[in-house]
Amino acid sequence: MRESPGQRAHYAHDGALERTELDTDGDGRFEIVETYRAGKRTERREDRNGDGVWERVFHWNPDGTVVCTEDRGKKGLRITTYDAAGKIRRVEVDADRDGTSELVWEYEKGRVVRAREPGKEWRYENGRPAEGRIDTDGDGRPERVERYGAGGKVARVEELDSSGRIKRVWTYGPDGRVTGLAEDTNGDGRFEVRVEYAPDRSFVRRVDHDGDGVWELRERCSPDGKLLVREEDLNGDGTYDVRQSREGGDGL
Repeated sequence: MRESPGQRAHYAHDGALERTELDTDGDGRFEIVETYRAGKRTERREDRNGDGVWERVFHWNPDGTVVCTEDRGKKGLRITTYDAAGKIRRVEVDADRDGTSELVWEYEKGRVVRAREPGKEWRYENGRPAEGRIDTDGDGRPERVERYGAGGKVARVEELDSSGRIKRVWTYGPDGRVTGLAEDTNGDGRFEVRVEYAPDRSFVRRVDHDGDGVWELRERCSPDGKLLVREEDLNGDGTYDVRQSREGGDGL
C-alpha cells in the first residue's frame, strides 16, 4: 500500500494496482474508490455528498461498455449504460427499487430511438417521437396508437379494437386541434363515418350506411354541434335527394 495526504493505493503481491481511494474534501473519509484487475479499472464508487452512501457506482465490462448506477434517494435508481465510445446506449429508472425498471430509454449513436414506461412505448426518429403505442386497460395490447408530426406534436391517433384493427382515427393540425375523424362502426375495416372540422370548429359529418362507398348522409353542424343542414341520398346514386336546412338558426 502507498499512502499520501488524501489518497491511498493498494497493490497485489506482484505489484499490480488493485484499488485506489481518494478523500476529496479532507474529512478523513474516502469519497471515491476505484478497483482494478489486470491493470484495468473495473469499478468506481462515488460518495458525492459525504454521507457515507455511494450515490454513483460505475462498472466497466470486458466489452468496453460501462454501466453507471445512481442512487437518487426518494427518486430511486437511475442506471445508464454507455458503449465503448462513451455514448449513451440505454437509460433506466427503477423508482421503487424492486429490480424492475419502470422507465427505459434506448439510444443509437447518441440519440434516443425507443422509450417505454408501464403501458406505453414510443419510437423516435432523428431524436424526436414518431409513434407511441398505449395500452389503456393493462391487457398487454395497445388500444391507442399516436403518430407525431413536426415538433413532436400529435398528428394522428388510432383507436384499436381487441383484435388490433383500427376502429377510429383522429387527425390533428399543428395547433393541436382536431381536424378530422374517421370511424369503422361495424369492424369491416372500412370507415363508415367521417367528420371534417373547419377552422371555426363547425364540421361536416358523412355516413355510409351500407358500406358501398357512397355517402348516403351528409350533415353540416355549427361549432356548438347544432345541426344546420342535413342531406340524404335515398337511392345510393351519389346524388342527395333530400335537403333540410336552417341556416343561421338554432338548428334542425
